[in-house]
Amino acid sequence: MIRVFTIILALVSGWFSVATAGEEFVTIGIIPAIELAAGDTVTVSIPVSVAAGYHVQANPAANEFLIPLELSLNRIDSIAVLNVEYPSPDKYRLEGTDEDLLTYHGTVNVIVTIIANPAAPPGEYVIKGAMGYQACDSRRCFFPTSVPVAISATVVEDVPD
Repeated sequence: MIRVFTIILALVSGWFSVATAGEEFVTIGIIPAIELAAGDTVTVSIPVSVAAGYHVQANPAANEFLIPLELSLNRIDSIAVLNVEYPSPDKYRLEGTDEDLLTYHGTVNVIVTIIANPAAPPGEYVIKGAMGYQACDSRRCFFPTSVPVAISATVVEDVPD
């Protein structure tokens, strides 16, 4: 319990820093457009790159007080998100602590499973949302923020076999 309190206290007191204008810790790579027929299910990979020298908390995080990487997508009538799968985390230990955190660094992929409503009319759709995160380096954490995410999907007419 004291270890968890120490990490939380360190993260909240003085370790929070404000990112300078234009400083990006996380970027979203190119998300491939998807095509599916009404009633079909597809998966799409969202590449998430964490800047060198930084990490973000994994999802799920090592404890409930940490802010994990989290994808939130807006609902639309014709297409639904069935599942979001986060990558396996890396263990990371902050200087001066004796507890491992579960983090991501470098480039990881978040996998989203999407289904087109069986009654979805053919057309182009964009599922918009955000990837929330809190970036940290070996000494401090920055205020939580997010970057926009957009998944382009085209519902096509079912082609008979």
